[in-house]
Amino acid sequence: MRGGIQKLCEQLADLTASNASMAYENWQIGMESPIERLLFIGMYSIIPFQEVELMPLMKCEVTSSDNLHPMQAARIAEHGTLLIQLQETLLDWRADFVLSCPSITKKKAIIECDGHDFHERTKEQAARDRSRDRDAQEAGYMMLRYTGSEIYRDPLGCARAALKAYAKSFEDEWFDGLGINNK
Repeated sequence: MRGGIQKLCEQLADLTASNASMAYENWQIGMESPIERLLFIGMYSIIPFQEVELMPLMKCEVTSSDNLHPMQAARIAEHGTLLIQLQETLLDWRADFVLSCPSITKKKAIIECDGHDFHERTKEQAARDRSRDRDAQEAGYMMLRYTGSEIYRDPLGCARAALKAYAKSFEDEWFDGLGINNK
């Protein structure tokens, strides 16, 4: 007879798989790209597990516009809440995702999901992407890019890497806010 922790692990795995599949189907609005949906669901799903290297990021809110509902704005103001903005227009182009954690830092990260049809297929596409990367970095954004192949091969790994890189970018600010000398 199987029970106890083994049964609980199986049930949680089934629940997580069911929720991820449902989210993949339901998040088609605003995210037509399958690789964007995979990466987004990975990022959104991993935050509640509070992995050590993602520690400053405690909760997650999602928006596709700057017009936040007052309750959502209040939740974002809570310490450690990650804001994922979908299809955000900034500079002179639309970013797939913009990450921010306004309660801790002013730093933001742009994440681009590079599908073969729109990135790296021609020299012009590659040059446009490199130009956008430079513009974003000059404007103070952290720029992260993942190929469609990377995302299909390991969506949770890409999500974890993106969140970890972003959290690391403001680690000192987070420790300072807690009154901890991290040096």
